[in-house]
Amino acid sequence: MNRRYYKERIKHAFRFRTKRGYGVHSPFMFNLIMTVLRDKKSNLYTYPNFSARKRADRKLLRLSYRLMLHLKMEKVFILGNRGDMLMQSIPAFEYETSLENIKSCNYVWLDNNNIDERELLQTLQLWARGINEHHSILITNIHKSPQQRTIWQALSREAKVKVEMMWCGILIFDEKLQPGSYHLLP
Repeated sequence: MNRRYYKERIKHAFRFRTKRGYGVHSPFMFNLIMTVLRDKKSNLYTYPNFSARKRADRKLLRLSYRLMLHLKMEKVFILGNRGDMLMQSIPAFEYETSLENIKSCNYVWLDNNNIDERELLQTLQLWARGINEHHSILITNIHKSPQQRTIWQALSREAKVKVEMMWCGILIFDEKLQPGSYHLLP
């Protein structure tokens, strides 16, 4: 597991061009990279009071909040260990936690979970194919967890835009967007 993680870290070090938006030809993605993914100290966002004590959890909550605001997500499907923390920290959105109701959501937030990988993957693939409008998925631990990596690899083939960071990945499904794969350093 650690060997693969370090291999991905080295790969990211050599793909640093898109780190600051260089080489990105899509205006949507340039804006997303500059104002959402790389916006660490800007005053554009007023964050809610996060109860997370770990730095990694706060980082994930801040990114999730920026993404959900920027992409104008209405209903968020949450699955994973830190899902309750997200719902308590960011109460401004409508959340869904049942796999049966995923069709009504336009944003999926996946963390490490105990659900059968095949069932989850089939449900997510049907969800990705079934919606014609803009929708996206944030998957945590795409290089550390084998289950998350499998889901990431399967869904990234169907996504229009793939943003890969070391600690999470974002897949955007929207036919209007220019296809692209972006590798950002943390």
